[in-house]
Amino acid sequence: MKQQQKKQSVWTIAKVQNKKNHLTDSSSPEKHSSAIAKKHPLSQLDDTDIRILEILQRDAKLTTKEIAFQIDLSVTPVYERIRRLEREGFIEKYVALVSRTHAEKSLIVHCFLSLKEHSKPIISKFDRDIALIPEVMECYNIAGQFDYLLKVVVADMNEYQLFMQKLADFDSIVNVQTSFVLREVKYTTELHLR
Repeated sequence: MKQQQKKQSVWTIAKVQNKKNHLTDSSSPEKHSSAIAKKHPLSQLDDTDIRILEILQRDAKLTTKEIAFQIDLSVTPVYERIRRLEREGFIEKYVALVSRTHAEKSLIVHCFLSLKEHSKPIISKFDRDIALIPEVMECYNIAGQFDYLLKVVVADMNEYQLFMQKLADFDSIVNVQTSFVLREVKYTTELHLR
């Protein structure tokens, strides 16, 4: 009987402690603001925010003044909006897109891969190792006949053969099917936001 009461009181203390922790966490301004930032969907942005994102996606080198002129606002509110969009994660980073032609990387290849096993260690190791291959520009875990889709960018067939030798070192891959891009019909880095 005493042991049962002891268990009951320990459980009650733990429950009260959890409640306290929950209250402390939710009342912390830092945690509260970061939780709000994570929950911001695109629908919470107004038309001006969307226009700023569209402009920056087309040309991130524009100054705040140039963006403000395009959307008919003063510089300060545009600057503050851009900082907020960065803070809330809508803008991840600013990059330069290098010309594949000038970099002499003209061959785009899509590789469909199947793994021999689908255990967690095998998948984790594959994910880590494939991320280290510089020729792989994109890698997706997909549903359907294959397990992964890779976008590979190389200079020519010789460089592609060298890439395939790297893939041959992967014990986990059981099947590879390749499609070569003949002509690029559309390529964009701009997300459609409306």
